[in-house]
Amino acid sequence: MQLLSYHVVPSEEHTCRLYNDQQLDTLNNGKQIRFNEYTMPFPFARFDWKWVQTAQCATIEKSNIRACNGIIHIVDKVLMPPAGSLLDVLALDNRFTELVQLIKIADIGDMLEGDGPFTLFAPTDDAFKRIDDAELQNIVNDKGKLRHVLYNHIFKDQICCSGLRIVAANVGYEARQLKSMSEERFTVDEMGNKTEIGGSQITECDMSSTNGVKHVLDEVILKQKRKFMGDDDFWDWFRF
Repeated sequence: MQLLSYHVVPSEEHTCRLYNDQQLDTLNNGKQIRFNEYTMPFPFARFDWKWVQTAQCATIEKSNIRACNGIIHIVDKVLMPPAGSLLDVLALDNRFTELVQLIKIADIGDMLEGDGPFTLFAPTDDAFKRIDDAELQNIVNDKGKLRHVLYNHIFKDQICCSGLRIVAANVGYEARQLKSMSEERFTVDEMGNKTEIGGSQITECDMSSTNGVKHVLDEVILKQKRKFMGDDDFWDWFRF
């Protein structure tokens, strides 16, 4: 019953009145749903124009179905009430013990418990094991370097997986890049069912929190991995 009540808002909300990062209280003890809207503006849209609306990162597939006592919107997955802030969600998952520890060392935990919203691409403990021990220790021993590496994985605003390519395309014509809090830009690549950012694969999407969303990475983003000419997209070689 608690889960079902999280899907109900005690007011009629037409999708044309929803706006990006709007939060609405639900019948689940007032826990909020965050709505996002992603669109690819002209001239970048061309013939593959996209417009996506999400509720807690679930894509709204059909909207504004009139009922006698309200409105129904159909989403593509079950909405899960968030367990807390981004830092809380990380700490509750034993795959991210290394990342949580490094966040504490870098003194950025308070930020990840703040209002946000943020998008965190979270490397697992296995991802950190792929870094050479000496290189990792060198990063940990320098708080400036450590913060820079961690900020490579943090982006302002909530970017759900369904909106990732759209947001990245808005940076510049076919650039498909996102600018992280480290001020670095990282390329978003989609190949079949596989999505990468900065050369690291996203293995799990849309783990929601009260102040943003977390996606899981299989590798740590130390820098943008350059591609060989002829691979995928010519425009990825341009940096804006």
